[in-house]
Amino acid sequence: MAKIDINGDGKADFSINIGQVVMLVSLVVSIAGSYYNLNAKIEEVATLARKTSHNQQEYCFPNTRAVEDEIEQLKIDQREFQTELRFILNN
Repeated sequence: MAKIDINGDGKADFSINIGQVVMLVSLVVSIAGSYYNLNAKIEEVATLARKTSHNQQEYCFPNTRAVEDEIEQLKIDQREFQTELRFILNN
């Protein structure tokens, strides 16, 4: 056990043993590992978000617009059919 005297009064201000040193080093290593692991996960999520955004722009949005256009055309066709049907039934 090492006794450390900071102010020089001859009395130990604090003491530290090998177990505490090992615990402190393992704590620092654990925190550093967690930091790098978290950074890697953040980068992975950011990459996935960029890919998802690209896929939305490339595939989803154009297909959605095409389906919306088809629906609008079907609504127009339905109105025309209803008008023709009314005309036929009224004559």
